This record gives sequence, C-alpha cells and structure tokens, in this order.
Amino acid sequence: RVLKPGGALLLTVPFGAQQRFAGFQQFDAALLTRAIAAFGPAREVTQEFYRYDAAGWTQATADACRECRYVSWLAAGGDPAPEPDGAAAARAVACVRIVKR
Repeated sequence: RVLKPGGALLLTVPFGAQQRFAGFQQFDAALLTRAIAAFGPAREVTQEFYRYDAAGWTQATADACRECRYVSWLAAGGDPAPEPDGAAAARAVACVRIVKR
C-alpha cells in the first residue's frame, strides 16, 4: 500500500536457523517466503544471501546459510563475550528486493 507501482522495497533480515528473541527474530527460508508473499503481487523479486565466518562476509546460497545462528551472548541477552569466529551479531543475512506491480 505504501509503494507506488514500480516502487522497490529493500528488505534485509538476519537469516539461518529460525530463532525468536525478545525484540526480533532470525528468519529461516519458510519465514522469508511468507514475508515476501505478504508483500502481495510483485513485478520482480531478487534474493541474495551473505554469510559471515572468521574470514569475513561472503556471498552464499540460502542452503549454505540455513544452519547459521545468531551470536550466543546476544541471543541470551548477556554480556558481550568474544565469539571464536569474531561474529558480532548475525552470521548470515538475506537481502531481498521486491518491486511492486
């Protein structure tokens, strides 16, 4: 309703194993599909996935990200503790571009 025809929505969410936290959630493939479908009729939908490891961020497939989990100390609401891979928050993200009809 907010976008005019041809307008684009850019959606970036933490991605991997579905997890719910107090103020947000990490999307899995099923939840991401539901979010895209909730947008309604689209002229174009593109998805890109990025995964974090000790070497940094790299482009990946959804399947390569499906087991990724948010950092443990942040997910538990505790004090910051270094993660072995150096991750600060999400270990994978989905970047979606949806163009309205």
